[in-house]
Amino acid sequence: MLPAREVSLHDCCDPARFDRWLYDRQAVHRYGLAERLRIWIEVAADRDLPLVFGEGWAGHTPLHGTFEEGPGGAGICLDAVEHAQRVGASGTVICSNAAPHHPMRADTDLQVTANALFAGQR
Repeated sequence: MLPAREVSLHDCCDPARFDRWLYDRQAVHRYGLAERLRIWIEVAADRDLPLVFGEGWAGHTPLHGTFEEGPGGAGICLDAVEHAQRVGASGTVICSNAAPHHPMRADTDLQVTANALFAGQR
């Protein structure tokens, strides 16, 4: 028996339209999002505890959306992974949609790049 799968309401929306909505607004919010992620990562690291980031960076996008693996979303994810590595996190996710049940799981180039970045090999 397969485990129950999480389904979010926006997984049922038009993913292309959702992606367009994100790209239309990215220019205005890019700096603020990058700065907020950097601050959150640094605050999380400012503890005497093991640090592992277990959730994505660009929000929870629709299952069949492509924003996170596209140039805008991938840039956000790679920047956050680099910050996580810089502050000494023990682990991190690449982004929200790289889970085994998501289509983005097939994007091995992004995963290899993010993992190499986190390992300090880039």
